[in-house]
Amino acid sequence: RVSEAAHFSSYDTLAISAVETKLAGQNVAPEDLKNLVNALETNVRKEMSKYFKNIISAGEIPAGSKAVRLDLSLTEVKPTDVAMNLIVGFGAGNATASVEGRFIDARNGRELAAFMDRKKGSPFTKKEFDAGAKFPNWSELRYLYLFTEIWAENISNIVKSNR
Repeated sequence: RVSEAAHFSSYDTLAISAVETKLAGQNVAPEDLKNLVNALETNVRKEMSKYFKNIISAGEIPAGSKAVRLDLSLTEVKPTDVAMNLIVGFGAGNATASVEGRFIDARNGRELAAFMDRKKGSPFTKKEFDAGAKFPNWSELRYLYLFTEIWAENISNIVKSNR
C-alpha cells in the first residue's frame, strides 16, 4: 500500500535501517543468513541509487535533511531442500523466503508505503527462468540470493511509480 503523500521525488536521501531477521533464519546457518542480508542490502542500495542522491545508514540521518527511511525485515528464509525435491517432487523442497518493508518520512515519521512479498523457488518468472544458466542446479541458498535481486527491483519500482 502506498500513501497519497508518497512523492519520492521530494527526497534526496534514502536512509536504510539494518535488515531485521526477526522470524527468519531457523533453517539457515547464521553465516548464511548474514550473507543473505548483505546481498539484500547491496541489491537495494544498487537499485535505489537510481532515485536518491545519497544513500546512508538510518543512524546517520542529518537533522533537517530531506530523507526517507527504508525499514526491511526478512520474515521467512528456507533454502532449497534438494533431497526433498528429488524424493517427493512437486516443489516440496523449494526455497521459500519473505520480506516486509516500509518507507517512512524521516522528518515526521509518517509511513509513505508498506509492502510484503513471498517468493517460492521455481522458475515462474522470466528472470528466474533466465537465471538458470547462472544457477544451474538451483540448490541450497541460490534461489534466496535471486529473491534479493527481485525484491530490490520491486522496491525500486515503488519509488519509480511514485515520483
